[in-house]
Amino acid sequence: MKKFQLAMTTAACVLLMALQAAQAGMVAITKFTIPAQSDVRVSLTVTRPGYTNLTVASKTASTLTPVEATGNAFAPTTATKYYVRFITGNAAGLWSTITADNGTLTLESTDVLGAVANVQAGDTFRVYKHHTIGTLFPEDLKDISFRTGTQILLFNNAAVSQNKSASIVVTRGPTSWLGGGGNNQIIAPDTLFNIRNANANPLTVAYSGDAPTHPISYLVTAGQTKDNLIGTGYPVTRTAVQTKLGTAPGRQILLFNNAATGINKSSSAVLTYSGAAWLGASGNATPIPAGDGFIFRQNGGAGGVVTLTKPYAFID
Repeated sequence: MKKFQLAMTTAACVLLMALQAAQAGMVAITKFTIPAQSDVRVSLTVTRPGYTNLTVASKTASTLTPVEATGNAFAPTTATKYYVRFITGNAAGLWSTITADNGTLTLESTDVLGAVANVQAGDTFRVYKHHTIGTLFPEDLKDISFRTGTQILLFNNAAVSQNKSASIVVTRGPTSWLGGGGNNQIIAPDTLFNIRNANANPLTVAYSGDAPTHPISYLVTAGQTKDNLIGTGYPVTRTAVQTKLGTAPGRQILLFNNAATGINKSSSAVLTYSGAAWLGASGNATPIPAGDGFIFRQNGGAGGVVTLTKPYAFID
């Protein structure tokens, strides 16, 4: 498998690399600072090392049967949950959590399996372990990346609404994370989450893992007016035009300034798709920094699978 290294030389990244040096395949690091008493809107840009390649033999409205025997290897537990990421076919780039494995995989999202005849026999997919708060914020980084009182705010992207409030809030207690699933709370791939630093001092957050070589896609439902709180999924800066989200007039991208202080910050830039280009800020060239989260606002219109432009040419 061909890989590449995104190197950063800050103290936090060096520490994180030392902590995870035993993990084979660590290829990317994302780092950011949370100002005192402030929020940042961020998203995952890496996967956990190690995955399994499988091929679709058949499917139903909610299940996948792979050609290869899984031996119930992906049955979820309290501490470890898995998701599939489609690599080829109409659903390439989409993902869904595995809720059961008895030789056939039951998926949480029936939309991913069924919309526009997404998944077909012969399509390939991968199974990854989900990141959790515990894997992203290991105890070794206490008082560096998080402190007692730090909060993780998660949002429900399935809800058809705008200006969403957090659906799950997990707060760091003296010895563990409290609320939601605690230490085992899933942090979903390609999805915005907030980190809230209520302390009087800044935090330096860094996380590492495999840089995604697979496609990253979003499923846009026709006719809905809703906010999708997402990220670009890749560990490098993307531009507005490279998101490929501009497929229907009136759609918007709302960006946030993670360097600014404050909680519940308003968007720092709003881009609107004209039908031919993104307008506002720097237009099509407006950068979305690696690891930032943003809001993709649907205003009705057509649906379908939107696949971001991959930022590197190698294939694994």
